[in-house]
Amino acid sequence: MSIFQDIIDSLMGTGGGAVPATPNSGNVAAQAGAGAGPQAGAVGATNQPATQAMAYAGRRGSNHAPTATCATCGLQSVRFHLGWTFHPNDVPQGTVQLRPGMPAAEPIPANGEIVLDQAAGRGIPQGTRSARLEVNITNGPTYQFDVFFDLPPIHEPAGLKRRLTNLGLYAGIDEYFGGRALWAIRAFKRIHINSYTRNATETEDDNVDGTTALILSNALLAAVQTAHGAHPDDVTAALAVPENLINRQRTAIANAGMFMGLPLRRSSYEAAGATDDKDPVPGSTNAVWGGTANPTATASTPGYEICLGVYDETEGEPPIANRINLPQPVHMLQFALFETGHWVVAGGRANGQTITRFGPAATVGATNAAGGIFASMDGDFGRSTHWGLREFQCSAKLPQAAVEDVTVTEPLYLQRLITLDPSTLFGEAQYGGDVTGTLNADTARAVQDWLDRRYRCPVVIYAAPSRDYLNPATIRENIWRYNDWNTTALRMYAIDRSGAFTIPAVYSGQVMLGGQAISQPVTVGDYSPYTQNARVYGGPRTVGNHIWELDTTEVTPQTTYGTGGYTGAGLTAAQLSTFKVIRAAAHFECLGHYDALNAYDRVTLSFGLCHWTLAVIGHAQATPPPVNQAREMGGLFSFLESQHAATYENTIGRFGLSAQTSWPIAASNGAYTSSVTMPTETGTVLLTGASFATGNNQSGVEDNRYGHTWSVYYRMLMANRTNADLQQALAVFARKRIENILNATVGTGTVADYLTSEKAIAMAYRCHIYTTGFLRNLRRRLATVGASNPIHNQAREELAMDAVEAAAAANAAAHAREIRGWTNLPQNRGLIGVQYNLNLDDPSISGTVNSFDFDAP
Repeated sequence: MSIFQDIIDSLMGTGGGAVPATPNSGNVAAQAGAGAGPQAGAVGATNQPATQAMAYAGRRGSNHAPTATCATCGLQSVRFHLGWTFHPNDVPQGTVQLRPGMPAAEPIPANGEIVLDQAAGRGIPQGTRSARLEVNITNGPTYQFDVFFDLPPIHEPAGLKRRLTNLGLYAGIDEYFGGRALWAIRAFKRIHINSYTRNATETEDDNVDGTTALILSNALLAAVQTAHGAHPDDVTAALAVPENLINRQRTAIANAGMFMGLPLRRSSYEAAGATDDKDPVPGSTNAVWGGTANPTATASTPGYEICLGVYDETEGEPPIANRINLPQPVHMLQFALFETGHWVVAGGRANGQTITRFGPAATVGATNAAGGIFASMDGDFGRSTHWGLREFQCSAKLPQAAVEDVTVTEPLYLQRLITLDPSTLFGEAQYGGDVTGTLNADTARAVQDWLDRRYRCPVVIYAAPSRDYLNPATIRENIWRYNDWNTTALRMYAIDRSGAFTIPAVYSGQVMLGGQAISQPVTVGDYSPYTQNARVYGGPRTVGNHIWELDTTEVTPQTTYGTGGYTGAGLTAAQLSTFKVIRAAAHFECLGHYDALNAYDRVTLSFGLCHWTLAVIGHAQATPPPVNQAREMGGLFSFLESQHAATYENTIGRFGLSAQTSWPIAASNGAYTSSVTMPTETGTVLLTGASFATGNNQSGVEDNRYGHTWSVYYRMLMANRTNADLQQALAVFARKRIENILNATVGTGTVADYLTSEKAIAMAYRCHIYTTGFLRNLRRRLATVGASNPIHNQAREELAMDAVEAAAAANAAAHAREIRGWTNLPQNRGLIGVQYNLNLDDPSISGTVNSFDFDAP
């Protein structure tokens, strides 16, 4: 017995007599004999001519074929065209072998047509039900397919689905229309009919209400027939799929293998010098999948096999045309990420231009102001795909997903999301793994399930002139990258259907979008341009009237300690004194509010009471610091993971950011710092990626800009706005900084021996936040003060405050002088017109010696 027969027997059962499962609404008995009638009951409204039905009933290779195999029977003929899923007009170059049928591999003809017939002197033994197809691309990968010789005509549900599967869209081979088949139909329309423009020619309507048949148009069937090849018994009149064959919300979704079961990744991010995964494409056929160059990969899985129609020339049967498209899994991933709303995969775009096309051509859609291109589906697993997949994994960890209404034709993507309620994520649609940016098995299943259920990213950030009335003509929707919108003309808002954050009643309600009432958008902020010494940055910020003016988002005793409201009632003397110092610095750093963030300057992202910073992306110095420089946000992450694990995981950890250094971290110049890492499938890598090299300080700058993206920014913003546990944990970390300043040595003593008033500590604290180098200067100047003034009294306290001002950088010194001049903490209104709700019973801040009472963390 041949090796191939062993394979067939294992797949099909000894003797090869099994037929792929093809439910047919009670017509099971018809499959037993060649003379059985057609599956008219499964076709619904299709009127199939009797002569055609008779012809198909006797045709070899259909699902009415004889059950017995015959070793001495003649040969059946088969022909098929080899193509690509996302380059349908091109022919692969390499060799092909179908076993049985082709004793050896043969070159793929220039026209892509593989023919086994009488003229060629070869064929498939009659009664053969399955085969193995291998396509070996020249200097490229090898594809292996399981093939069934069973292709009903296009007007049977199973026939349509099998053609879509052959075309690389993985609809399945049975006749039931679940979410997978409905997605495949939408994808076919996008690729083959609508030129990657939604609803351009054929509406992508798959409306299924559970009670009526699904009507598939004549135009769709004709286009599928053109793409796949005509079956002599095809009827391309509109096809009505009966309601009993439709089940969009299948709970168990079989893995279609549309990504070929490979762990696709941006390899260069994880290993310096590695080659990113990429697809073979016409004219450049080499590939890397799963980090392996030109591997052998299985291109079909159970339930999604290739199905070909065979014909018997001795019976006068005409040829049956077939097509097999070679999968391009990175292209497919990019297509899927864009479909699920993660448009960061499309690359940059100018001022929020709506991307109406997303295809494989080198240049797709409009050009941006600099003449570059966006929305190119290139098959290379680069930074945009990496960020897109990371963001999908983050979305799949949220409680809910948005659902796109594909039955409507409104021009805005946002409008198609707001017509349907969000859906709670469950089962395979909910991702529980690490945010690695790698297409692992769990992520692949989640992506497929999202496509099947029409799930979309539940947060859409857009630019518009006003939150209260949304004019579709002025909206710039689904903004992702920091510079997708790069002017200050419009503000950024979010429609958030994730269920992850509780929106206060004062910021809830409804507004109008094109005549339709929708949930009131969340104010996010605006774009802030920023240039320093000819270096151009720019990105998100939340300031002024972007801020939620609530006592739950303001730095108050309640948000600092979990008690005391905004009056301070019930705080101990030490708590109140320490709060005043924290609040004094917060007045300048975060405008007295937890939700005053920014991500527009050279340190990527800043938030919190000290505006801890994430990562360097540049510097005014001639030789900038390395982009993997340890920063204080990394120290914060380390502290939170160790000391407030649940809060850290809920707000930061589950989205894939962590500290390189574990807590406890030794303070450096009074601050805790660490580089930030992200997980991979096998460990972690710096935020900047493995490409960072000591000799190239700016290697990885663009990867650090991940912290500039609106999606990362929004998650951090909303966590600071709505998570009381996080706010209190940040306050503990801020107190640790004060402790380190106080404990810094000065001669035989410490800073605490020289700075003893509330004002003096608040001044030093604010200046140290501005630059940690301040502490070295301060210690030196305090030593001088102590040498000439050994007695600690009010006079020396004043001299110590002079030393704080003298040791500080210019901007910080100005703030220190301002604090020194206060009688009370600022209440009522703060900087940049921000409203304060703070109303302390004792708002005074004292410069009197020994007035500071420290509440140590």
